Amino acid sequence: MLKRPIVQSLSILLPLITLYGCGGDSIAEGPSAQGEYDVCEYTRGLGNSGYGSATISYPCATEDGPFPATTVIGGFTNTKNQMTWISDNMTSHGFVVIRLTPNFPFGLPSSWVSAQLAGYEQLIIENNEGSPIEGLIDEEAIGMVGYSFGGRGALFAADELGDRIKAVVAFAPFNATPSTWALPDIEAATLIAIGSEDTVAYPRNAMGQFDGLPDILSTIYAEVAGSSHLDFINSGNYHNKYKTLATSWLSMQLEGDDSYATYLYGDKHQEHVDDRWFSDYITRN
Repeated sequence: MLKRPIVQSLSILLPLITLYGCGGDSIAEGPSAQGEYDVCEYTRGLGNSGYGSATISYPCATEDGPFPATTVIGGFTNTKNQMTWISDNMTSHGFVVIRLTPNFPFGLPSSWVSAQLAGYEQLIIENNEGSPIEGLIDEEAIGMVGYSFGGRGALFAADELGDRIKAVVAFAPFNATPSTWALPDIEAATLIAIGSEDTVAYPRNAMGQFDGLPDILSTIYAEVAGSSHLDFINSGNYHNKYKTLATSWLSMQLEGDDSYATYLYGDKHQEHVDDRWFSDYITRN
């Protein structure tokens, strides 16, 4: 296991497709700034019994495809529209994203696992039928992203799907049951990010889930200094730091773009360590 330096904190149908540009805790740069692509999206025809509703966003420059793809889902009470801060950023950097609301946003954790599984299924369906993104997804480069119950759902769904999921980003994954932290069948490179001041998901629980990942996986545990549990929805703070981590991770793991490595391991990361972004930061493999 390799540990990075630990810094102690000082404190549808085409007429229904929408075109728009994407727009702080830190200055937006690199992965946290808008990428090269404008974002198109649609909602028509995305019904699936595994989730309540969905929106797919994709780079408008479809001639540059195929693209990697990922799910994005929030946590308890959240709807898909509370996660646009990260889905739009990822799409602008060249990802197809299905943004989800679970069937029961006030329900049991299993609802988020079901939504993640259905989101993956729907991406495959959309890629192979007469949809605006037909043929646009690289089916060998699909990830899962989730926050709180959705982060737990991403980990559990990836464990179930095995090698079909290549990367996971779990934001503040809520799982207070240590007996379920070990996920022996997950094969996805996994980033777990949480705030040092999270009194809902708790860093110690996130670390337990990190330690439950197979040792052979490429993994990062990032604890952002001063951030709390509600910083992962549209109204939250610290978005630029979490965009930097998540978009860099997926770009490396799904696109194989090593130019993003500097934000996770290299000079840019060291600048962020020096700027006291993190209260803990651990990498493996």
